[in-house]
Amino acid sequence: MLRIFIVKSPTATTSPNFPLKGIAGATGRLDVICRSIISAFKLKSGFRRNTVFYGVLCGPPQPPLTVVVDGRKATTIPLNEIEVARVIRDLIRAYSSGETHSYSGWSIYRWDLRKVINSILSSMRALLIYLKEDGENVEKVLNKINTYMRDYDSIVFVLGSHVDLDPDDEKILEEHNALRVSIGPYSYLSSHVITYVHYILDTLGKR
Repeated sequence: MLRIFIVKSPTATTSPNFPLKGIAGATGRLDVICRSIISAFKLKSGFRRNTVFYGVLCGPPQPPLTVVVDGRKATTIPLNEIEVARVIRDLIRAYSSGETHSYSGWSIYRWDLRKVINSILSSMRALLIYLKEDGENVEKVLNKINTYMRDYDSIVFVLGSHVDLDPDDEKILEEHNALRVSIGPYSYLSSHVITYVHYILDTLGKR
């Protein structure tokens, strides 16, 4: 079962001209995307092959850009924040100059959130879940998810970064009848949410 995570950042830079030191302050919180990528793929040994990550970057100067990391195709995924930021910087630089890059399993597109979701839903049978504090408690929907998963190829989780999704984004999810699910009553770090979701799915045996 393919696991897909979509994290949108309204502030993460779309410029390749940023330092690798002080990423949080110099990149519009691109660090949140970097940590989310690490959480999406990190294992004690190697990285998850059954996962795809979409980071929707909407900061200046050329939004939107979406970084895609496909664990099925990647040969390597850095598991520290600076190296992930370096790869993203190289991707943006190559895209901006019209050049190719050498990172297998990594891609970059001029896609906004709507385009990302439409691309996924048009290519596979995917169950769409919006992770939000005021959603239905995850404990109550586990059986529901188990039932749905018999009819789907993948499960897609959409969440905000350090900033919640805006009303227009939520409307897109409503149009696609996304399940609104909460992992708890508080606002958690995006990277921690992804780790917890993996834990739940691992426990359910959705490997």
